[in-house]
Amino acid sequence: MGGGSKAIVLTAVLAGALVGCRAEVARSTAAILPTEIPTRTITPTVFHSPTPTPTATPSPTLDIASVMATALAFRAAEEYGREIALWERYLAQDPDYVDGYYQRATARNWGVPGTGAVDRYITVNLAALADLNHAIETGLAADGRYFWRRYNVLVDLVSVEPSRANRDALMRLALENLRAANSIG
Repeated sequence: MGGGSKAIVLTAVLAGALVGCRAEVARSTAAILPTEIPTRTITPTVFHSPTPTPTATPSPTLDIASVMATALAFRAAEEYGREIALWERYLAQDPDYVDGYYQRATARNWGVPGTGAVDRYITVNLAALADLNHAIETGLAADGRYFWRRYNVLVDLVSVEPSRANRDALMRLALENLRAANSIG
């Protein structure tokens, strides 16, 4: 090889034109980059893992995940009285948890028997209505579930109201809540 050809080959190698003749250069990849040692631990508030299987055993610590799992287990077992007691205990600890009022109202509404004392039926549904009003007024009015549940409670109260004028007024309120639930989603 003459001096001129050596210069062309050398220039081609340096420019990367002769890739097959060039030695591999180690590139930085994630596998060989140094990792930093964490200086603090971050605890996520939302876990993206499957929902745990609910058990009907209340947790000694009242964290919302265990309360919700226990409440759902009580609801599945149709033990609405125990679910209401669980939510009352949790809301006594954290009265600012707005969704707890909705959950307790749902348990009250579903747990009211279709037969039995009318006074108890009305009292429990009025307590559910008070929980829903509190939840809506407190700030999560953008949740259509709250208005849907309030619609259901009002319809239940319509079913036992003896006065036609009061039934009509309650039904108008119920329909307003149904419209709100549908418009919010």
